[in-house]
Amino acid sequence: MRYLFIANPIAGKGRTKKILPKIESFLIKNKVDYKLLVTNSADDIKFFAENYGENFDRIVVIGGDGTIHNLINAYATKSKIVGVLPTGSGNDFAYTLGLKKSLYDDLKTLINEETHTLDIGYTVISNFDGSTSSKFFVNSLGIGFDAEVAHVASKTKYIKGIILYLISVFRVLVNYNYRRINLKSQELSHEDEFLMISIGNGKTAGGGFKLTPFAEPNDGLLDVCVVKKVSKMKLLQILPLAIIGKHVKRNEVMYFQTKNLEITSEKPLYIHADGEILSTNMKSIKIHVLKQYARFLTDGLAYVNEKT
Repeated sequence: MRYLFIANPIAGKGRTKKILPKIESFLIKNKVDYKLLVTNSADDIKFFAENYGENFDRIVVIGGDGTIHNLINAYATKSKIVGVLPTGSGNDFAYTLGLKKSLYDDLKTLINEETHTLDIGYTVISNFDGSTSSKFFVNSLGIGFDAEVAHVASKTKYIKGIILYLISVFRVLVNYNYRRINLKSQELSHEDEFLMISIGNGKTAGGGFKLTPFAEPNDGLLDVCVVKKVSKMKLLQILPLAIIGKHVKRNEVMYFQTKNLEITSEKPLYIHADGEILSTNMKSIKIHVLKQYARFLTDGLAYVNEKT
């Protein structure tokens, strides 16, 4: 079995670059047939996958949610088993895959060949400037407040995980402007001023917040969590509950599952997918789930028997 490892050296605020020698030492010791390539930009992932991928049986990215996001968008139409060694700031998708244990345990998982075929999301975005784009996402998609938080977090150095998310929340909260948003799906049609819309294929986002705690990434559905317009005080009450997934019981929160969703805003919105900013000028978006579309290297899935 031949492995292509593609490392994002700046993932995890630079931690990835520091641990590459340990990773290579493990692979050599365990006689893994591999090639390691290191990116200089997100575009390199697409280049490496397209130009080297067909020569390998497995492609594994070393980084966080953004790194696996870039691989899926470069390679989603190929029938290749892929994986991620979680070394990023959040690593929420790794949690879905049953990873995030330790560097060496996760490496053992990736070469032990257990796989699962999971859903992924697909979006078509229209912006206020007339431009359009389409993207896949593996773990989560956030619109509004959540996406602005992701944008601020991406600009913050040295801090990571939930602490980074919380600091970014407070920075965005100070001057956040609500927009009137229309939601349409097979299940509902609703228009109101919303704080944020989180769409989950996995349970967690933002480095561990269970924004969509009932999501299962192989059920052919996307979980949608919508927080209505609330005061800053109420938001600060709701936010800690999201760490354990209990925010969904609040009256200010709407939660449902769907296969397709269309969202339109009267004013520009931020949007992120897997922590990567897709637009700061979103007018509308169409989202649907691609059931059991991609096969991933896993260690048993974290979502099993975890409904709360």
